[in-house]
Amino acid sequence: MPSQKNKDFHQLFAEARFQKEKDFPFVIYQKPNELLVKAILPNTSNLVYTSDFSESGFVFAPFDSKEKAILLSSKKILQADYEITPAVPDQIIGSTDNGKEFHLDLVNKALASIKNGALKKVVVSRRLISETKKDAFKLFEALLNYYPEAFKYLWYHPKKGMWLGATPETLLKIDGAVLTTTSLAGTLPVQSNQAPQWSSKEVEEQQLVTDYIVDALSDKLIDTNVTEPASVKAGKLWHLKSLITGSLPKELGLNSIIDALHPTPAVCGMPKIAAKEFLIANENYDREFYTGFLGELNLGVSRKTHLCVNLRSMKLEDTKASIFIGGGITEESNAESEWMETQHKSKTILSLL
Repeated sequence: MPSQKNKDFHQLFAEARFQKEKDFPFVIYQKPNELLVKAILPNTSNLVYTSDFSESGFVFAPFDSKEKAILLSSKKILQADYEITPAVPDQIIGSTDNGKEFHLDLVNKALASIKNGALKKVVVSRRLISETKKDAFKLFEALLNYYPEAFKYLWYHPKKGMWLGATPETLLKIDGAVLTTTSLAGTLPVQSNQAPQWSSKEVEEQQLVTDYIVDALSDKLIDTNVTEPASVKAGKLWHLKSLITGSLPKELGLNSIIDALHPTPAVCGMPKIAAKEFLIANENYDREFYTGFLGELNLGVSRKTHLCVNLRSMKLEDTKASIFIGGGITEESNAESEWMETQHKSKTILSLL
């Protein structure tokens, strides 16, 4: 028999399903390494945007920082613990070469821009469309079991569609006057109990991201501290991660911090404007909310904020899932290796479908 905790959780699911039937927006989410699942259920189908990130609710922002971030806020916030059953996808997904030629060409264009000095780094991505018979709620429950260390979410708006994901990357956390952000870059597949063997390419890529973030926040934080890079697991993948912390001046608004960080060099590149222009001109699809950011905004009595970069995500439309996969390109990158990195990343999310 299901436990009382999971009965409460499935009642939360039932409320969200009813919200979808009414064609009203909702979000269900769980923070990393927590049991508590929350749901925000607005009572309007209108698109509501944040003006300066001073509001309370759940924010969902696109990759293109020129576009507005959507805010879901409501007096109706449900929560329930979910008893995780640790698991890994057991289906082995075969590789497909669909889109390989275009992606190799995209990587080589990126390398040419780096060699001629227009870019230092750029994060190129591709979209893979797959069939799925599972509904969004079943997929979200699978994410809860497979990726306890990630930020998991299921988000819907009748005007923007259904999105879900399990992201390992924090954009920022604010607790009181303390801000924490992360520098996350480099990707290797997990192999048995072996520690990852990082190449100079991955180490350089992660250091570029760290240096960029520290520089971007240099005039905004007090007493900045940076940890040494550490290897962290995200599902079946390893990444290199550093924590960057500092104190926020009272007069500084969150809008200023987000402008400085988003999109980060871990999902866009450097210089930021040039990298963004390169991606919009060459990726040949609209990222929409992929590599945007999402999460709690000024919620709770203490008005804590926890925003994550929207990685390891998909958009669901009827029986089709659009999966987004990317990788950072530096001067040491190799097009074939970058293609294989996207293959490893796609298997992680494809196995859920």
